[in-house]
Amino acid sequence: MKNVLKRIKKRLKGILNRKPNIREQIQNLQEQLGILTAAVAEQSRVLQDISVSIGGGLTENLQYTKNIAHDSLHLSQGINETMRNSQNVVTGVKSIVDESRMVQKKVLEVATNVRILQNIMLNPAEIPPARGHQRIWQLALLHLLELVDRVMDAYKIEYFIHYGVLIGAYRNGGFVPWDDDIDICIMREDYEKAEPILRGVFRGEGFDVDVGDIMRVFYTIPGRKYNKSCRTDINRSSIFIDIFPMDFYHCRTDPAQFKALKEKRLQTRNIMQHSTNRIFGSLASPVYAAALKLRDAMIMENKPADKENGDVFMGVDFPFYVNNSVYRHEHIFPLKQITFEGCSFPCPNDVPTILLETYGDITLFPNNLLPHDGDELVTLMPEEVRHFEDFTARPVEELFGGLMDGTFP
Repeated sequence: MKNVLKRIKKRLKGILNRKPNIREQIQNLQEQLGILTAAVAEQSRVLQDISVSIGGGLTENLQYTKNIAHDSLHLSQGINETMRNSQNVVTGVKSIVDESRMVQKKVLEVATNVRILQNIMLNPAEIPPARGHQRIWQLALLHLLELVDRVMDAYKIEYFIHYGVLIGAYRNGGFVPWDDDIDICIMREDYEKAEPILRGVFRGEGFDVDVGDIMRVFYTIPGRKYNKSCRTDINRSSIFIDIFPMDFYHCRTDPAQFKALKEKRLQTRNIMQHSTNRIFGSLASPVYAAALKLRDAMIMENKPADKENGDVFMGVDFPFYVNNSVYRHEHIFPLKQITFEGCSFPCPNDVPTILLETYGDITLFPNNLLPHDGDELVTLMPEEVRHFEDFTARPVEELFGGLMDGTFP
């Protein structure tokens, strides 16, 4: 702009030197110069404002950038500290796990030593009967077994006691002190015969019959509901007798065939265990029919059962693990009688062999005294104590008077 002004002044001077009488033109030029000067001043002011604004914005952005960098540094330091702490936690957890394993190993060693001393110094047959709630529960179970035995005998249904109750009868003369259930077995033909009979007898007054993997006769405290998992309930509402189905094989096997029979029974167990529906509801269920079809195809080879000589195996209905599920015919039949809690009940022909094949040496204590893989011993509420004691005290004839519309055939 300064150069422009210089040129204009130079031009005016030249004009004045050449034409002294051009005052009007000079005046016009002076007016134009004033306008131009004002415009230059305004433009300079605007440029100055823009410069100040840009400079302030740049300063603000620079400070914001510095703040972000500072925060990022703190965040990075925090992440590094967290990673160090996490590593310390992982190390601590590993140390705790290692120490826990050492403690478990020591506990196992102590338990093993205690069991060895226990077996050396104590005889399970000499352990006194259970007391308290455990005994109240056991005596109620015994009373229910007496009812079932009366029905089986009246209708000529053959059964035998097995598993824990058989150990107790043979070794202790009664319940194993820590046991809390009763198991019996019935051959297939009588098993199917028993269902409608048991349903007809055990109905009402807290009695009922359930058919699932096994058959079960149970008594429930009035006002309560039967719970299939009642062994692990805080409040035990029902006592029951578990009834396992058994089958005759189509022949008496040689040692190789006997081993193969065990393998086939295991295979069917695995198939049934993964079945989506094992609760039959009744033996008329198509699910039950499908289980027998599986048995006939995989175990029986579609041959008829040999009731006179065929070896005995647990029915495929029950898909869970048992210590032994296949027996020689002569070890089961003919059935005998054994004393249990002062009463006489049917048992296998060769009890020592059956127990040895199923449990090993029963003169030793088991690894776990708690029944059913960790269930607690029986604890009853006062109401339950009263009901089960009253149930046990009622004579069998009185109970049957309420169960039967008439007399036994």
